[in-house]
Parts: sequence; structure tokens; C-alpha cells
Amino acid sequence: MVVRLPAGAEGRSARVTVLRLGEVAAAVDGRRLERVDAAELSGAALPPGAYVVRVWYRGRLVIERAVPVISGSRARMELPAAKLAAIEYDAGVARARDRDDLRYFRRAVRLDPRHTPAHLQLAAAALFHGNLTEAESRAGLVRTLDPGNPHANRIARLIRQMRRRQR
Repeated sequence: MVVRLPAGAEGRSARVTVLRLGEVAAAVDGRRLERVDAAELSGAALPPGAYVVRVWYRGRLVIERAVPVISGSRARMELPAAKLAAIEYDAGVARARDRDDLRYFRRAVRLDPRHTPAHLQLAAAALFHGNLTEAESRAGLVRTLDPGNPHANRIARLIRQMRRRQR
């Protein structure tokens, strides 16, 4: 069984439980597959059969899917990057004003480059720290993705005001 995380995801934040007939399944080597690290699961061989795989990321259920395992093959499962990006964003919001909150927003946009709320958070942080170039770039990207976004338009106005004051 292989659970593939999208690029940018934090591997140690993904946990997997494998069920068979409503009970926690065991790998061929006898290991119980309950809340195991996704990377650890990659080395687990499963006997042929039908399984239900549940994957959590940062403690939130991301996906639950029936997965058939055929003798001699490895079942594969890909996680949706947009869902993981939303979870990273929420983690950043929960840690607002913490020194590490920006890393969650950065991870969110690596997972899903179209995640406008994370771009807006990064634009606002750049503006707050006086990095007008990054703020302008991020706000411009949001305006491309969502042309009527009032927050991106407000950040763009603030940048213009700050540039005028700098002259």
C-alpha cells in the first residue's frame, strides 16, 4: 500500500488507518495498521482483499476510500493537494501572531498555487513588514485568480499609498 503525498506536504503530519471487514487491518508481517505514518505504510505488504483506507492530515480526516489489493500488486492512493492546502491554511490561521504562522501559508500555496486566502495572508504579512515587492506580487496573483477580490484590491491601494509616501 502506497499513500502518495503531494509535493509540499509535511510527511510526518499524515497518518493512515487501514480497515478490513470493519476492523483494523494487519500487514503481512502482523503489524496493525492504525494511525501509522504514511511513509511507514509504504513498506507494508497487505494480503489480497478489499480494504478501507482512512488518511488524516494534521489530525483531520482527508480521505476515506475503498481500496482493492490484488495479489502481487501494490495499491496506490494519491491525496488531494487542495484539501491539504486548506488544512495548512487553517493551521496558519489558528497560529495567527505566532512566529511560525507564515510557514503554513507558504506550504498551502506550494500545495495549491491557486489558494487565494493563503496568498492574501502572505501579501498582508509582506506589506506589514515593508516588503512591497512581494506584497504587490502576491496581491497581483490573487487579482489574476479572482479579479474582483476586494482584499487584493485593498492591498494594492495600500501599496500605492506607501509608494507615494516613499517618494
